[in-house]
Amino acid sequence: MSLTFITGNKNKFAEAKALLPDCVRVDIDVPEVQSLDPREVILDKVARIAKGFDQPFFCEDVSLVIPSLNNFPGPLVKFALQSLGTEGIVQLVQGKDPSAQAVCMIGYFDGVNAHIFEGVVSGSLVKPTGSSFGFDPIFLPNGFDKTFDQMSLEEKNACSHRFHALMKLKHFLDSCSSSNRTLFT
Repeated sequence: MSLTFITGNKNKFAEAKALLPDCVRVDIDVPEVQSLDPREVILDKVARIAKGFDQPFFCEDVSLVIPSLNNFPGPLVKFALQSLGTEGIVQLVQGKDPSAQAVCMIGYFDGVNAHIFEGVVSGSLVKPTGSSFGFDPIFLPNGFDKTFDQMSLEEKNACSHRFHALMKLKHFLDSCSSSNRTLFT
């Protein structure tokens, strides 16, 4: 059985596909409600998609939480990156505590109900190490000597915020009482 991932981001899909080989992508860039509450953002995305999609699906949203900036940009990270770039975000914490959290919220819609899965990784912000997508070039997870940008797909998929959220989704799907078989191998 395949599972549909609604995303306009091919990089996010590649990460999900490596962990959930049966997942398929529907390329829809969903408008986002502007909120500092990541649960509100993901639930709004699920509701918008569910209005026009008649099968189970999942979507996701990421946040970059920087405590020294009162948790800004949080779910507004996409817009902060568009406006400031990775270097600009790092400059915001210059002289402050550079610790941060990468957060991934996955919303799964089973056709009736929405289910939310969260993955969180703590780390710190560093000077950009490359030009991959999102905040990967500036996020150094705790306990690692490479930013997400410097990691191979396999390395990142063993520790990232998206990995943790996807594994919670996988566990949920595998344990659903409505199915006696594993949905993903």
